[in-house]
Parts: sequence; structure tokens; C-alpha cells
Amino acid sequence: MPNLCLFTFTFCLPKDVEIDESDEETPSIILDFDSNRNVVGIEILQASKRIDNPQTIEYMIAQAAMAS
Repeated sequence: MPNLCLFTFTFCLPKDVEIDESDEETPSIILDFDSNRNVVGIEILQASKRIDNPQTIEYMIAQAAMAS
């Protein structure tokens, strides 16, 4: 069995929300969706080869454009 480095990020979900479907949107990037097609989790296969430092997580929350 190959050595697989997997990074999984699951959003904070209410207890009644379950993963309904998972799709490999791009090679080695899997998105988990609830029944309303909201993204509730992200999996990155072979993370140590795709991320500079898999021990550290940096994230940015983009602000949506506000309508005037």
C-alpha cells in the first residue's frame, strides 16, 4: 500500500449536517458537499507534495463585494 499523506479540513458543522456527496474537482483535491451542495469539507491527497509546509495552515477569508 502506498504511503498516502492526506490533509482533511472539515468546516464546523451543526450535528445534523452530513456529507452527502464528495467530488474530485481537480486531481487530488476532493470537495465534500452537504445535501444543499454547500462545501462542508476539503481533502488534499498527497498534501506533503502539494503544500510547502503541511504542518502550518494559513487561510484568508475574502470579502464579498457589497452592492451599493
